[in-house]
Amino acid sequence: MNTKISHFSPLDFPEQLRTYIEGATLSDSSSHSGARVLYLDSGYYLKIDQKERLEREARIASLFEQEGMG
Repeated sequence: MNTKISHFSPLDFPEQLRTYIEGATLSDSSSHSGARVLYLDSGYYLKIDQKERLEREARIASLFEQEGMG
């Protein structure tokens, strides 16, 4: 998709993320999952979704890494 987003301000994000977001151009890289995925031209991706979904995805990713599958 990669549509530029201009309606976000660094102040829209928690303080811990602002260092990464300030001065970056944000592009929407979302797919069909329902989560919003932003690509920062500084090379980072930021996924925005419900806390429980992000926690579940982190657990699954950790399991895959432990098993050498990802």
